[in-house]
Amino acid sequence: MSPAKIRYKGISFEHNPKSLSVSGDCSVRVDNTLFGTQVSANRGRKNRVIRGKGVFLGEGCLDKYTELSRIQKKKDSGILSLPDIEPFYAYFTSLELVCDKTPDYVEYVFEFTEDMSKSGNAHTSYSYVCADGESLWDAAYKHGVDIDELVRINPQIRFINDNLVGKKVRIC
Repeated sequence: MSPAKIRYKGISFEHNPKSLSVSGDCSVRVDNTLFGTQVSANRGRKNRVIRGKGVFLGEGCLDKYTELSRIQKKKDSGILSLPDIEPFYAYFTSLELVCDKTPDYVEYVFEFTEDMSKSGNAHTSYSYVCADGESLWDAAYKHGVDIDELVRINPQIRFINDNLVGKKVRIC
């Protein structure tokens, strides 16, 4: 996979992911019948788990890792944007330093787990109603979502600087 940005709670993983895996499956129940056959039933999709490896490079990389660690310690979920996957709510469940910290290189592994209590069993969208004076820029800033992503998923908004009072903006 070529490097692409991951975004979560206002943090943009600039040089990441170095590697990324998204796993998800469904729960299937298998019951035996009286006649020796089996009946299967799909019980629904399980939470997706996202694992990856990333790096921070250059001056200030230790500060970037510290900020990432601070966000990982928070207990609430946030919107996770991954390359080529529709954004969804997730918990930042794990962060581990996997190399010696140096002033210009930090390598780490991470894990996110989907928050299906907000995402539901299907990909449901999350929208925000703008207050007076708010533009698409304000919505992007408030929700920690890249402005380019908001422009892409809100084609009905022609100008990103327009006052969107009372208008619904799709966040994910």
